[in-house]
Amino acid sequence: MSPVNFGASQGVVLKRFFISLGIAVLGLLLGSCSRGPNAGVEIASGGADSLSAVLSPAMATDGSHWYIVWEDRKTRGIWLRRSQSAASSEGTPIDVTATLRTPGVEGPAAALAGKLPSTSPVIAVFPKGNSSRVYVAWQELLFPQNLEIYLSYAELAQETLQFKKPINVSSNSGASGRSLLFGKEDGATDGNLDLAIGPAGQVYVVWTEGQKGLLFRRSLDGGATFPVSRRLPVGDTAPRFPKLAVDGQGNLYVAWADASVESGDIFLIKSSDGGETWSEPLNLSNSKGFSDAPSIAFGGPDTVLVVYDDTTDDPLGHVNIARSTDGGRTFSAPKEISAPKHGGYPKIARDAEGRLVVAFMEVQAGGTQRSLAFTISTDGGLSFSSPQTIPGTDLPAITKVLSEAGRPFQLAFVKSKEFAIVWNGLFAEPGNSKTPSSKIFFTRWSPN
Repeated sequence: MSPVNFGASQGVVLKRFFISLGIAVLGLLLGSCSRGPNAGVEIASGGADSLSAVLSPAMATDGSHWYIVWEDRKTRGIWLRRSQSAASSEGTPIDVTATLRTPGVEGPAAALAGKLPSTSPVIAVFPKGNSSRVYVAWQELLFPQNLEIYLSYAELAQETLQFKKPINVSSNSGASGRSLLFGKEDGATDGNLDLAIGPAGQVYVVWTEGQKGLLFRRSLDGGATFPVSRRLPVGDTAPRFPKLAVDGQGNLYVAWADASVESGDIFLIKSSDGGETWSEPLNLSNSKGFSDAPSIAFGGPDTVLVVYDDTTDDPLGHVNIARSTDGGRTFSAPKEISAPKHGGYPKIARDAEGRLVVAFMEVQAGGTQRSLAFTISTDGGLSFSSPQTIPGTDLPAITKVLSEAGRPFQLAFVKSKEFAIVWNGLFAEPGNSKTPSSKIFFTRWSPN
């Protein structure tokens, strides 16, 4: 959620809500798993503190399987579950970071053994004929307080996944994945890293680097090697929450929020040569409020759509969309699409029928109750339906939110008009509110 003012002085930053989301339109059956009250299928669970919680879920699909990753603070690793098929239950969790840890060493003992948490995973899938290659990138906290970006991948062969030894993509002594907020270090790292796959299997990674701005690295051999990182042209902005997207022609787009000032805007750059050269930053929002958490989708050839949240004349925040029909060279004036609801962390995607869906975290008056909402466009983003709350996400069972967590949403579309979200929260079991637990759920619904 973007920085918002809840009756305090301007510039007070709302702590990050513990719902972290990945959203997809899927036609997949999840099989039998434990369920929360109207929340959906439980994917993972953990404790309620920073040493044992499950956090930061993300999701991707290859059209036949779904893949969900998350961080587990107890094991201090990144875990993945994959559906066996469209008609069976999800598979056994896979430890993507197993080679980085001492077997059997968990919790505080892992820190003493030299293993700090692996956090903030992102995931992308590249279909390859009858197989798929699954990529996962994340932040690795190393001594002494050094953050690095790691990546591993696995080939789906005969319904099994075997991840390669992780590669250090950032390879520096800086704070990879950290960002600045109004000149100070931003505690929220989740969302400061993104991953995308090109049409020929190129692997692209972008991340923030504190005061050093925005870095980019690519692999042209499927993730086996990554040449030297490149610093992207961000001008005098302080990037956070970068979003990376590749269109059908292989053009790369990077959008980010400028967190250098309390009236920071959304900026976008484009590369048409695989990241060799980039355009100058283009200001998409140009508002007097704080604009945050961009997301990119493509509405067809040369049509680029960017959604983001903004606090202009709205301390609770609202969602805007900017639209380009010339390949990102120019954009229309931003248009609000979340009214009468308030919220942030939007994500946009396009289905096979050309419908655009935007989902966002809904914030109600006072900022005390939050759920997820969505809106749909059937005319290429010119107009949107009245937002509706996603069923099952407005739960009284959520007893607490954890600070400093919050990822921009992820959407993908497969074949069905059925939508799904993967999200996490802190829940109290009925009759036992003193011992809450963290849970990750997969929730499906069919919009009207």
